[in-house]
Amino acid sequence: METFLSIVLILCGQLVNVPAVHAASNSRTSERLKHSYLGFPRLHFTGYFHSDPMTANNRLINHNMTRNRGPRIQADSEGFNSVGTGNFMFYNAYVSGVCYMDGTCTSQDDEILGQSVEDWFDRAPAKLVDISPTCDTLSNIHGMKLQVGQIIRAALTPTPVQQMWPRCIETPNLSTFSAGAQFKSVLTNVTWLDGDPDFQSQFVEELRESDPQALAVKFNLDQYDSRVASDKFRLGRLVGTIGPHHPDDSIPFMRFTRQLQAGDSECTEPFCHAPFSIDHAMNLLTIDVGNSFRSSFNGSFNTQTLGRLYVGFRPALGESSEVDCNSQVVYAGEINYTTEYWYERTAGVVTLNLTETLSGKAVKEQLHISPLVIFKYKKENGTLVCQKPVLVERHHGLTVGAMVTNTYRKEPGEAWTFQLFASKFGVPQPGVELSLNFGGEHCPMQICGPCTTGFSTPQSALSFPPFVVTDKGGFANIPLMAYDPMEGAPYPHVVELQGSQLYLLFINMSFGGISDAALFHLGARVFQIYHVPDTPTWYDHVLPTLESYHNLFPVMRSFVYLSDYNSVLENKDKMKAVLSLPIDDPHHMPTTRDLSKSKRKMLLGWLENPILGQPAPSIENLRSLLQQALELELSTIPPYLTALMSIKEGFNVETGRRIKSVVVQEMLHMALVGNLLNAVGGSPSIASTLNAPLYPSKLPGGVRPDLVVSLQKLSREYIETIFMEIEKPSQLLCSECKLDLSGDGFFQQTCLASTSTGCGHLCSYRDTRGAISTFYNRIKELLITLSETKGATIFTGNVLTQINATFWYGRDAALFPFAIVDLQSALKAIEIITEQGEGSDVCTPVYRSHDLSHYFKFAEIVYGREVRISSGSGLGEDRACTKKSYSSDTCAKHSLLNPGRPEVVENNQKRFERNGKCSPTEENVYTPETETPVKCETIYSYSGPRIAFSSEGVWPMVPNPTVGKFKNNSMAVMMADVFTRMYSGLLYCLQKCFYGFPTELRNCIGLMHALYVQGQRLVQTPLIHGGNPDIGPNAGPTFRFIGFELGNDD
Repeated sequence: METFLSIVLILCGQLVNVPAVHAASNSRTSERLKHSYLGFPRLHFTGYFHSDPMTANNRLINHNMTRNRGPRIQADSEGFNSVGTGNFMFYNAYVSGVCYMDGTCTSQDDEILGQSVEDWFDRAPAKLVDISPTCDTLSNIHGMKLQVGQIIRAALTPTPVQQMWPRCIETPNLSTFSAGAQFKSVLTNVTWLDGDPDFQSQFVEELRESDPQALAVKFNLDQYDSRVASDKFRLGRLVGTIGPHHPDDSIPFMRFTRQLQAGDSECTEPFCHAPFSIDHAMNLLTIDVGNSFRSSFNGSFNTQTLGRLYVGFRPALGESSEVDCNSQVVYAGEINYTTEYWYERTAGVVTLNLTETLSGKAVKEQLHISPLVIFKYKKENGTLVCQKPVLVERHHGLTVGAMVTNTYRKEPGEAWTFQLFASKFGVPQPGVELSLNFGGEHCPMQICGPCTTGFSTPQSALSFPPFVVTDKGGFANIPLMAYDPMEGAPYPHVVELQGSQLYLLFINMSFGGISDAALFHLGARVFQIYHVPDTPTWYDHVLPTLESYHNLFPVMRSFVYLSDYNSVLENKDKMKAVLSLPIDDPHHMPTTRDLSKSKRKMLLGWLENPILGQPAPSIENLRSLLQQALELELSTIPPYLTALMSIKEGFNVETGRRIKSVVVQEMLHMALVGNLLNAVGGSPSIASTLNAPLYPSKLPGGVRPDLVVSLQKLSREYIETIFMEIEKPSQLLCSECKLDLSGDGFFQQTCLASTSTGCGHLCSYRDTRGAISTFYNRIKELLITLSETKGATIFTGNVLTQINATFWYGRDAALFPFAIVDLQSALKAIEIITEQGEGSDVCTPVYRSHDLSHYFKFAEIVYGREVRISSGSGLGEDRACTKKSYSSDTCAKHSLLNPGRPEVVENNQKRFERNGKCSPTEENVYTPETETPVKCETIYSYSGPRIAFSSEGVWPMVPNPTVGKFKNNSMAVMMADVFTRMYSGLLYCLQKCFYGFPTELRNCIGLMHALYVQGQRLVQTPLIHGGNPDIGPNAGPTFRFIGFELGNDD
């Protein structure tokens, strides 16, 4: 046989640039269209794909809301990309090769080559969506539109991923990189664009002449990089092919082509299944091995692993004899995959010219029933020796596929039809018996794991007939009906946590005494039955549904806090719009398509008539709120520290002192909240990408829902617009209300005339929901309620796990943490947190006559003056109270806020022009809107010594620093990496303190000091190597948490 092979090889042509074959006519016929993307004309493209998956929901335990209130998902279970958006798109992809109608192919000399193949963004980016949270091998792409240059645009029909296999075994610990997969679909709504009139392309002319109503597309994905530190993070390799689509062809498969199969269905060897077609009119064999060869880590194909690959036909024997190197074979050529850029230029689609290699008429007449084989050869002692067959077409030639899709989401009581086709050697085959089964003891790795435990139970939730038979067109419809998967479920917790169950069914085929299994399976997600209430309420129905999405998909927090009533209410019109979108729309909510139709109906009904209802007080709700409080306190520290780090040595000393004191108190607040959570039997969690803050970001707990917190260098504007807004009290005096720059927005700006003796002005907020104290009041009320109903039994935590003064630092005894043992100590902790932040009395800016509250410390910096407090008399005759309206000049004159600052004077004048009122503090009188006015016994003003501020004393740090902004300076990248690891280590250290090892706090404090020094160095490091740090822009602290393992030394 080796002698025969050597003769055949002399006759073989090249694989890609095949000799021209002159057909009788270049017009496309229906038969030629049947080759799908394997026919002619076709184009190949290459580039990258970008996938931004949501990974925290991929582990079932993370759906446990009892465990994960807050959220409290642990770092080791949240996946590599917990803050993913679900977006999927092509990146830097372009046309790399074309094949013409006559069968010739080229990678040069056609103007379409090099044209981009990219997403067309006329709406939200496409989404890659798993059929079920715990199964990522049956994903669909929803809402993708592709555009080739300025030539053609079309929409991708959603289809599931197929043939996922371990393609790169050099990376066993990086499963995303090792996996290979493919999508086959149809591009519809084809639009030809009016591009460059001088554009000339033979390929485009031929494609337009074929007048396809749709285009077939197939693309291969591999080498997806899930390493956070990689410069290709979330990118993978992409190659693909586009050609005309036959209207009678399958969407996710190919009905008129044939199939080479690997030795086992799981493709554990270096080869996996490959479709092929034969154009009998042109004597061309085209094989798609784009997702069939194992590759190396660098993307190349190892000849030692794959060998030399030769293609041949077995004579039509009509029997199932084993194929080996001694089998009778007529060879057709070699797959020359070692040519430079072969994979990029061809997408792994190989065309062989059979005109000369298969010269015998008898052989050609039998091609339509002769199985194809690919053999692996190896050179030994200068001679090619056959090793073994690696891909073999089954002797019976039967293939089965789905016509539209093989993934479904269904409700109990919903019926549907699964449409299949069967073909034999690429020709539709009637009389094939097709059946579904739930699988046996073995379940291939390609379908998410063992299907005999968590999946596919109870089997009673799906009904279907024992078998169906294909009709004369080779079609068969299997009717299915879904039922409630909770009925008789052996693993009810699996169903309950996901609200559904995933069913994976295998397809068997029988024909003429032959039985075999299809190379794909049916995936059906059946939702748990849910009865839509007549009048849904927030607490009883909506919150339990949305809270899990808030926890599992933190990216949503940039738009809406799904666990916060007011935030949802504020965004209800937007939520109604996205919940009402078709499931295939990329902007459909939720992105994961995890909501059943009935639950979506419930949410839409509530959004039309939002009723709050009454919360059922529970210890779980208390723990959830305290976890959010812990995240809230943590979220304030990085912005304050960033501003502090940006101060140059010796400059802005008083400003730095005030910010530092706030940071220390925020650390105290964290410790107190952690103690509170421990005291009520909770488990504080901060060392997680789900819980650690991201910047820019909104604050947890629904605090200041309109505020976006960023990381910036120190400036008065930054303190006023961010820091003061974070700490702003729920109630302020008239003078402070008038300083609110939000115009006619969130807070009421007008002051009411005093009804008390004398003249004064009264003021309160229109709505106090956004204040930190308002959030803590919810916790306070819940503590009191639970204590009244359950008594001391709510304080079940171990006191020894709490942080106390023994482990703390600082000189002031009033700033020490203490153990929470009962309601009294719990309320005391909340009181300290709220009063240090915004003050204990609206009449005075100090916290219990001890220290200024955070808000007023920041206000001193902004107004450039220290606060001075005095009794209510002796204000001076020029500030005597009158009942007349103030003029614009008087308004500016009576501003006590850092006199001499032109911007303050101008701002007050603008306020007067808008409201006709100003804010002199002749007499500080405060009243809630529903109470009698209360006259304050003290007054305060910003009239003390000046607090100097120098912008020259601040390093020019880039706002919202990220490593991506530092790439022009490798030193900055390295320092940022160290900072990130130190910050992550600090959160792990603090996590350990909260988990019952308070003695670790000393180590945490040492790490905190080192982190501060590292941040100071970063802000002095120019983004451009060799740049001037005084001019900048400079790097800055990234404050990004990464979930790496530090080991366990307990």
